[in-house]
Amino acid sequence: EIGAEITGVVDGLNQSSKLSLNVNDVLESVAGASATMRANIGQSPKSLAKAAFEAKKLGMSMDQIAAAGESSLDFQSSIEKEMAAELLLGKNLNLEALRSASLRGDEVTVAKEMERILAANYDSTKGNKIQQKALADSLGISVDEMHKMNQTRLLQNKLGEMDARTREAAEKKVNQLMKEGNTRKQAIALLSKEELANTV
Repeated sequence: EIGAEITGVVDGLNQSSKLSLNVNDVLESVAGASATMRANIGQSPKSLAKAAFEAKKLGMSMDQIAAAGESSLDFQSSIEKEMAAELLLGKNLNLEALRSASLRGDEVTVAKEMERILAANYDSTKGNKIQQKALADSLGISVDEMHKMNQTRLLQNKLGEMDARTREAAEKKVNQLMKEGNTRKQAIALLSKEELANTV
């Protein structure tokens, strides 16, 4: 029953956001959630599925999102990192909503805020490792994690823009790569390295 409920939530979120996240990935993320995660989000399959869905949009687990969010709760350090990133990027990052959500254990909002900040600022860091490090530090993740998150985010956006038939073809390619021994995360990373249109 729980599996069916989570599947229903993921299907609904996929349709409403025009994404194509794998239900099994979300189920796996929910099953692997820590006790702290379940205590903060709640035991309801719907709440856990929403949090796992938002995390998977960025190619991360719920616990990875929670850990990144928790780094913002060391207020002095987090504000210093935020100010350094803002100075280097010449932009206002506005991490208040992320900090507030992390304080409440609202990992859905933490993931959404991370995605918002990444989408608004990632492109301006291209070719500048110092800016990349500053942006990653402000989000509480490594530079490599930030690049992977962005790859996953862009691929999901591309899949969302496609019609159902094209999205299905891209999903088949991901599944084929998984049969060759790659995890879904690795398959998406491999797929995003190629020109998506050529892959399809």
